[in-house]
Amino acid sequence: AIWNWILSADFGVLNFILKESGIISGNIFWRSDPHYSLYAVIIANVWLGTSFNMILLSVGLAGIPAGLFEAAELDGANVWQRFWTITLPMMRSTIGAIISLGLIFTLQQFDLFAAITSGGPNNSSNVTQYWAWDLSFRQYDFAKGATISVIMIVF
Repeated sequence: AIWNWILSADFGVLNFILKESGIISGNIFWRSDPHYSLYAVIIANVWLGTSFNMILLSVGLAGIPAGLFEAAELDGANVWQRFWTITLPMMRSTIGAIISLGLIFTLQQFDLFAAITSGGPNNSSNVTQYWAWDLSFRQYDFAKGATISVIMIVF
């Protein structure tokens, strides 16, 4: 409901902010324009996942021993060199976990598509999860819906 309000064309917060900052001149129909509907759901999905990803990144950064940074600083390494030679390699497994979990969570997103765009307009934001649900529970073609779901599980 909050994202429907944020993305509303008439009184939405996103359109208000974009108009006040001079980025757009007229309202953008985020949920009903085929060019913008998928972007609207992507924005909401990124917003929902950001806090979880930040927690994982914080935990990964806390696991890097401070002595490594101190030793590199004593050796004369600048901030970028410390980032590329210490931080990034030590965060590789954390970043891999974030990417894997983000992919899994994104592939499971059904509720955002159902609540914001319902796969429309004109199937512009129809994804496999919503398509499987639509085949099964709107068109009553359970075999095709189950087939798509099983393929998504294998993927």
